[in-house]
Amino acid sequence: MQSDCTQTQYKEEPYKPREYAHARETQNQPTDRTQALADWTPNDAHQALADRYGLDCNFEVGKFRDKTLANDAIPANLDAAFDLWLKRGYEMGLGKPADLQDAKPCRHTWKCEHVTAILRKFDLNPDTSYDLACGIAAKLKDGVSVDAVCDELRDMRDDMWEAA
Repeated sequence: MQSDCTQTQYKEEPYKPREYAHARETQNQPTDRTQALADWTPNDAHQALADRYGLDCNFEVGKFRDKTLANDAIPANLDAAFDLWLKRGYEMGLGKPADLQDAKPCRHTWKCEHVTAILRKFDLNPDTSYDLACGIAAKLKDGVSVDAVCDELRDMRDDMWEAA
């Protein structure tokens, strides 16, 4: 009997202890930029900028470091990058003082804070007065003032008492 099998031999790479040791050492060592980021601290100009924008500088430094490490993109100029970080945070509306905030206008739904506050003045609940809550929300959306809506509700309540 003759066998038609062929045997494939794999060539093994020789063990190179120096190369493996070097690879382990470089893997655990921080890079120059990583070390620079660890050693970096914000300067007085950064603190002043953060104060002006209403941001907590130390908290922002932590976020900045985490973000740059997570993305493995440590900038060459950390001071300039942190300036941009603070400016971008301000542009996005993070940490602005209350008087500078561009508050998003309420969309006035049947259960928004404005509608529920009006209903509470009349001992009503949006869950049990759904149609009324929707009507109030619609009036607020149309630009009717809260006082005018309350006056209208008072008049409506007075008319209901007279009819009864």
